[in-house]
Amino acid sequence: MTALKYPRGSEWRKWDLHFHTPASDCYEHKGATNEQIVDTMIRANVGVFSVTDHHFMDVQRIKELQHLAGERITIFPGIELRTELGGSSSVHMIGIFPEDCNIEYIWTKLSGGLGITPVEVERKGKDRVYVDFKESANLIKALGGIVTVHAGNKSNAIEEIRNSKLYKQQLKTDLLRDSVDILEASRSSDADNYIKIVFPKIGVRRPICVFSDNHDIREYLVSEPCWIKADPTFHGLRQVINEPEDRVFIGKEPPSLTRASQHPTRIANRIGIKKTIGAKTSETWFNASIPLSSELVAVIGKKGSGKSALSDILGLLGNTQQHSSFSFLTPSKFRNPKSNKSKQFMALLRWADGTHDTVSNLSENPEKEAVEKIKYIPQSHLEKVCNGIENGKDNQFHHELMKIIFSHVPEAEKLGRGTLDELLEYRSEETYRAIAQHIAGLQRCNNSIVDHEMRSLPGHRSVIDGKLKEKKREHAAHLARKPTAVVNPDSDLAARTESQAIVARIERESGILKMYEAGIANIRASEQVLARKRTSADNLNNGLANLKRIVDAFLDEEKQTFEYLGIPIDSVVELRIDSSPIASAIKAIYDEQMENYRKLQPDTKDGPQFKYTELNKGIEEQRKKLNEPQRAYQEYLKALDKWSAEEAKISGNNDAVGSIAYFKKQLADLEKLPAALAELRVKRETILVDIYREKKKLQSFHEKYYEEAQKFLNNHQLATKEPFKVTFNVSMTESGFSDKFLEFIHQGRAGPFMGGGRGK
Repeated sequence: MTALKYPRGSEWRKWDLHFHTPASDCYEHKGATNEQIVDTMIRANVGVFSVTDHHFMDVQRIKELQHLAGERITIFPGIELRTELGGSSSVHMIGIFPEDCNIEYIWTKLSGGLGITPVEVERKGKDRVYVDFKESANLIKALGGIVTVHAGNKSNAIEEIRNSKLYKQQLKTDLLRDSVDILEASRSSDADNYIKIVFPKIGVRRPICVFSDNHDIREYLVSEPCWIKADPTFHGLRQVINEPEDRVFIGKEPPSLTRASQHPTRIANRIGIKKTIGAKTSETWFNASIPLSSELVAVIGKKGSGKSALSDILGLLGNTQQHSSFSFLTPSKFRNPKSNKSKQFMALLRWADGTHDTVSNLSENPEKEAVEKIKYIPQSHLEKVCNGIENGKDNQFHHELMKIIFSHVPEAEKLGRGTLDELLEYRSEETYRAIAQHIAGLQRCNNSIVDHEMRSLPGHRSVIDGKLKEKKREHAAHLARKPTAVVNPDSDLAARTESQAIVARIERESGILKMYEAGIANIRASEQVLARKRTSADNLNNGLANLKRIVDAFLDEEKQTFEYLGIPIDSVVELRIDSSPIASAIKAIYDEQMENYRKLQPDTKDGPQFKYTELNKGIEEQRKKLNEPQRAYQEYLKALDKWSAEEAKISGNNDAVGSIAYFKKQLADLEKLPAALAELRVKRETILVDIYREKKKLQSFHEKYYEEAQKFLNNHQLATKEPFKVTFNVSMTESGFSDKFLEFIHQGRAGPFMGGGRGK
């Protein structure tokens, strides 16, 4: 297996593809050293940057920077060019080349081909140098590079080509389609117009990035960091051009990295598989330690690539309950009883918080009570769920027998029905309805009993204990991430300055901000209550509608019976349903929901969300005015508030599903189960007696009609002889119970029901 330089695959890193050195004519600090440049970029956590000096490639400097950076930072050779396009300001373009290119060759070709050799630049004068945009773009691409152009509100952007003339619009369209690979904006907001208007109109999508355009390494700043998800290579950059929507993020941190840092107990970052100590097999199936991406959600690959093995082992380590759908760890493959190679290999899964889970060998499935840490959906399980089909056939023998019996029923007793099944259905209709109601009640009762019994098992307590333990582990990890305390600089008399007024204002407005946060939280809580109320009202309406349908159906079915008996229906049955109060309640709920929705819209000026956003912007602006100690202290307070909110969420309350308090409440509720279970069992026995009584009625109906056929047989000369004797007997018997019951029994286990031997 070939070792990969970047084994986790594409990861988010900060990239800066517009960066100058003292080789640029307008550089602020000509004395900056290459060591200073590399050290600054490392401290800024930049993974890739490109040297893009004006009309010049400082070959020796670029090589030295690459040497100093080593594998810590990837450095692309590049160049920034002034073009002939634009109005009062020219359009600038940048050419970027692979990190391993022949820089001397590239620079020779560019400087000669574009007429920007140092001698020519000196002869013309630096302010008179320019290049042809399309010609330069074609040459850059011919030399294996890519082209970026300034865009949006950035100076020297392609927007310097005004839209006043149609041919100007077409020129910009052609350049973006044919010559430009990446757009460089000054801020992320510039991207919106391109994404919503420009790209759909021209029919192409280009990455939009924000870079530093730094001209003084002593003050390295980026308005908004540009994160790119790719290998830190030129090949990775080309992949970004092909998938710009998914691989570029402009801002403090990509959401996936934030989620990973906030939930380290849920992120697996490495899996190791190797032989167990004492393994006898000489075959090398697994001997690897594989780093995992924090965004891993699926394992894909061609047939025979090992995806099933890796997926099954990940599922095994994560205590999946879908192990019956394993396709590699099965008795027909890696767990074959003859050799059972699975016993000779072990696996380990390491989590981002530093903890790990292991399986001593790959032959055993997870315990049923184990906390499921990885949701595993095997392909075979999906196929089984999606393709399940159930067939059935009528029994012809039954139909013929019913015909014979019905033929012996007296005409007066047939009640106008054409078959025995129709007659029995007519006579048994209300009884079956009663049984169906009892069975529905029995099903609900049984479900409750099963639920109570399952929760009474030690394994259930173990599951809750395990989840509580896992949540406490998450809690411990969260506590370990508590922001480091920063001392209020105002506590030091010597540090008090004019910033005190700003701090006081921030603290005052932060208090108001918390009031808005509480208001938003109350509305969110209200939304949940309203949703439950709306569901309850809808269910009540549906229940009343069902009741009306049942009554209407009954009256429609029995209409002729009432008429036959000469009894007016309304003298016996009168149903009145007035759902207007429910409709009024639903309207009030809807109105309140809509008002909550309006209040939470970001553009509702009298709503807490708008006020929160605006006030927060003001606070952020005030923070920028603080001196460094005060700014650090305010950032600490902000981080502490966020941390405390997460702390409250993890600790939770009895109703907060998945919180520590919730699991503790579940454990406490287990103590009440025995009494509740006994009460449910008494209720079940009562329902069973009721069902039995109704079924005895059905038995009597069958006996009545079968009796006529039996009378005929008892008097028939042939039927009375022993070899041909036929007897009809109506009884309640077990049908398929044993077969279905055994489906729930592990017949491979020894036990008292099997006589002490193994089940067969």
